[in-house]
Amino acid sequence: MGPGHRVTKRVRAEIVVASTIPQSQPVMPSQEFVQGVSKFEIDLNLPHVRRCVNNIMGGRYRDMRHWMYDHYLDYPSFEEALKHSYPGICPDDWAWLCHNIYNSASFQTQSTKNKANRAKLPYVHCGGSRPFVNYLEDDMVDGEIELFRVTHFSKTKGWVNEVAHLNHDQMVEIQQQQQIDPQEAKPLTQREICIEVLGKKSGYFRGLGNGPRPTSNHGVDTSEADRLHGIISSQQSRLDSQDVELQEQKKTIDQLESRLSQFEGMMQQFFSSQGSAFRFTDSATQ
Repeated sequence: MGPGHRVTKRVRAEIVVASTIPQSQPVMPSQEFVQGVSKFEIDLNLPHVRRCVNNIMGGRYRDMRHWMYDHYLDYPSFEEALKHSYPGICPDDWAWLCHNIYNSASFQTQSTKNKANRAKLPYVHCGGSRPFVNYLEDDMVDGEIELFRVTHFSKTKGWVNEVAHLNHDQMVEIQQQQQIDPQEAKPLTQREICIEVLGKKSGYFRGLGNGPRPTSNHGVDTSEADRLHGIISSQQSRLDSQDVELQEQKKTIDQLESRLSQFEGMMQQFFSSQGSAFRFTDSATQ
């Protein structure tokens, strides 16, 4: 994981059995897999790419862990759950999970806190596992306001709840009001309207999933600013060094040109003196 990501002891312990988690899709033949991967250009050295990949993969892992815990809760007692391992998980790994994770006091405490926090959510989305940002990148929706509607409204079930419905209507009203009466010199973008209505939390915009991240209240992150400052200083030092080298090269060229001029003068004198000698010899012979 990238800098700043904290991995708790509980998560580190669970990674031990992560390799045994079955895939939801069948494994592709190696050639097809290589062809599929070749369509993507992902540079994990870029901080924002690494952060997005970590978030998505972490979400998939949490989903799997949640499904296994739901399976654990399907049984009336610990002993019964222990006898029925999750499909695709070998009995030894399932026993380890039950004893060390699901039945531990720390996990139960955290689970209780998580339930309380989820109960505070005004609503949940119905967009499935598809990353929200894909809707925008694939031009499936026209902006963030429509993205909110698509991920919180179902054609069969309607809005996830009335709060989501009211928030969407408020965003649409602000957008339409700007078009009817454009008093603002610079109207709000759809993303800015979403932030105004939905708000934002530290690290992400509400309702936009794994997408762009807001700038902190203090501007650019200090570590990022330091990194950029280091790059600028390095480039400036390189330019200064190149300038010194250019000055030295110019000095050397001037010296060579001076020596060449002196050499040409000496050659002219030499040929002039040789010409006089030849003329003198010819006169004496005659």
